[in-house]
Amino acid sequence: MTLKFNGREGVKFKVPYVLCDYDQKCLVSFLNLDEEQKGEIIFPEFSSNYSSLTLIPSAQNKLSGFSGNEPTYLFFWEVTTKESPEDNSELIAKLLAQIDYLKGEIARLEAEIKAILSGKSPSYSCSEIKNNLYFGIMNNQEVMCLQEFLKSQDSAIYPEGLVTGNFLSLTKEAVVRFQEKYALEILAPLSLQQGTGYVGSSTRTKINQILGE
Repeated sequence: MTLKFNGREGVKFKVPYVLCDYDQKCLVSFLNLDEEQKGEIIFPEFSSNYSSLTLIPSAQNKLSGFSGNEPTYLFFWEVTTKESPEDNSELIAKLLAQIDYLKGEIARLEAEIKAILSGKSPSYSCSEIKNNLYFGIMNNQEVMCLQEFLKSQDSAIYPEGLVTGNFLSLTKEAVVRFQEKYALEILAPLSLQQGTGYVGSSTRTKINQILGE
């Protein structure tokens, strides 16, 4: 991100700024201005490293003896951003991955619709959890597989042991316990401190690893 400041020549400006990162650690500094009261500063990888930038410009021509009719001094500032080629490559890779995922979901839904129209129930294998699962899903075979898996774990994970195909509060709580049991593998890579109850890619990977043993 590039910041440009353009003050009025002949007026002495000072432009302190406060730069804060995502941990709320802030740096206070000053923008260097030339004799024409112009200045420019570049913040590399701003969106990755910082959460906010606050400017506090002031005119320094007069420091005391203020009255109610003080003059007004104009200044202008401009901010521009530019993505690096690496940022674009990463974004493209993420979009392509999302497209592949959506293609898989479309194919799965088409198979289910076809099976429903033909009067047959779609078949699932409980040897693998293939889709993201979350609170509110009802009458789902993969949820039944998930519940069977949770039931087979330590009794403290899913003491109720219900296998209904409905992803409700008891199943969510069981998933949270499972995620926290394997926190280093499931939560830590996502910078999470507590389980979410959402069966996403990292949780599915761990479940499928155990199922494959």
